[in-house]
Amino acid sequence: GYINANGEWVIEPNYEVDPSTVNYADFNNGYAKYKSRGKFGLLDTLGERVFPAIFQDLGSYSKTLTAVKKRDTWGYADASVNLKIPYAYNYAESFKDSVSRVEKNGLFGLIDLSGKPLIPIECTQLELTGDGAYYLATVDSVAGLYTVSGDTLLSPEYDRISLVKDSVFSVERGG
Repeated sequence: GYINANGEWVIEPNYEVDPSTVNYADFNNGYAKYKSRGKFGLLDTLGERVFPAIFQDLGSYSKTLTAVKKRDTWGYADASVNLKIPYAYNYAESFKDSVSRVEKNGLFGLIDLSGKPLIPIECTQLELTGDGAYYLATVDSVAGLYTVSGDTLLSPEYDRISLVKDSVFSVERGG
């Protein structure tokens, strides 16, 4: 459960506790994960269960879509806990600015709120870089550069792309 600064119970102690609890039970933007019968759900600061404890894992709550995991695969559910993007990913991040980085079979990509790939799920690496406005992608040992909305700035055809500073990159191709 949870207590306030005066040591008074705000949320009664009704949830499972184990050594991993300290890794997931903190409130983030007014929501925290809870565990019941070995499954995860989300609750708000009043102790209301926003998502029932039916998931193997879940990401941070979002009013748009929240990453949820069942049977070792990730998908996305809306605020009413309706599955909107099917369970298809080995890993799924929370949506940020209407896009999310996902991983499937060891390859990464970027999807939108409908599940449509903005950056194809074929990157061996896909890292947010610069001032947080770009994704540096590696596909079959060649590098490309995309905006956070998935627009292609440099197609994956370069030997190397390196961040120099802020939004300045050095590009190498063919020596």
